[in-house]
Amino acid sequence: MSFMTVRTTTAYLAGKRYVEFTVDNKPSGELYLGVDQGVNNYVSPRSIGPGENTLYSDSASYKSDGKIFSRTASLITVIAGLPAEVIEAGDIVSLLVDLDIGEIIFWKNGIPQQTIDYPSGVDTHILTSLGAEGQQVTANLSQDVAFTYTAPVGYTDWAGNAI
Repeated sequence: MSFMTVRTTTAYLAGKRYVEFTVDNKPSGELYLGVDQGVNNYVSPRSIGPGENTLYSDSASYKSDGKIFSRTASLITVIAGLPAEVIEAGDIVSLLVDLDIGEIIFWKNGIPQQTIDYPSGVDTHILTSLGAEGQQVTANLSQDVAFTYTAPVGYTDWAGNAI
């Protein structure tokens, strides 16, 4: 199976935004949850070693095996530091995207996993990529449906509405 990717049509340049993904079903395969800059188009998977793929030009993602990736058009980096926890069915992955200072915090089940630098001042989309048949993820981008975890003070939903 090839990867099935969904990316928001709405991108933002600024603000502190909070998003949650619920992993409804993950029978096998790779799963990526993260952000993508609007400056480049989708690129095909590129290997960075045996079994190590990242899918997007100018992106950052939390991979289901617990690795955090940052990718520019010319460089793929596995972020050093403590590995994040493996993502399984039933987990809730939160993205705290601070486009003002250029930082992304990845949470799993309300617990911070990793903080990375991310360029500020560029169009940024939310994305998911499913790598196996039967995988299912529900994205909550809006405060219209209650978030499971409480975002830090100053964060809004993806559309910029107060939480």
